[in-house]
Amino acid sequence: MEPVNAVSDETTIFDKTSSETALRAVYRQMGNIGYYGENYVTFGYFPSGDIKNLTTGGSANFVNVNFRSDDVLFNTTWVAIYSAINRANHVITKVPSVNDPALTTALKNQYIGEAKFLRALAYFDLARAWGGVQIVLEPTTSLQNRPAIKRSSLADTYAQVLKDLEEAETVLPDAVNRIRATRRTVWALRARLHLYKKNGRKLKNMLQS
Repeated sequence: MEPVNAVSDETTIFDKTSSETALRAVYRQMGNIGYYGENYVTFGYFPSGDIKNLTTGGSANFVNVNFRSDDVLFNTTWVAIYSAINRANHVITKVPSVNDPALTTALKNQYIGEAKFLRALAYFDLARAWGGVQIVLEPTTSLQNRPAIKRSSLADTYAQVLKDLEEAETVLPDAVNRIRATRRTVWALRARLHLYKKNGRKLKNMLQS
């Protein structure tokens, strides 16, 4: 019998509707409890002195700045962010080959641009929390073919963020959209990237252009 709870990876992104669904899945993952839904957002508050912790374990470790690599909260966040990256990789890799008259070239480019922006944001967040990380640019389709990639430097991680932003900027619309990435969203993240890199000259040139 054909499995009813799984589909072949070859039929996940094949037309305009499935391409849009895949892109929405990337946005949805950003709101995962391990990412912007809770954990990643609250990490910075724990050691700030603004939180009084009355429990033991993970939260107490954060308040006491006793960061442990085996902490479940760190693991949940790490997995959530890389899951967002993997979803973005699927869109970036598969949408270009979709053959559907309803999916115009302009729409294809926009979807890919949005996915690249979201991937850039994910790597930017990883870099801010962990420094240099493993850069995965191809979709993982099974547990058996997981890539064995070494950790990159912080400079290389930020370079990948900038590369994705530069490519996204060329294909995204110059418009205001509160729920979707646009060229203006790219500009905002590029400005923040330059601030983190303490590159005031590039930030000034970007703001003047």
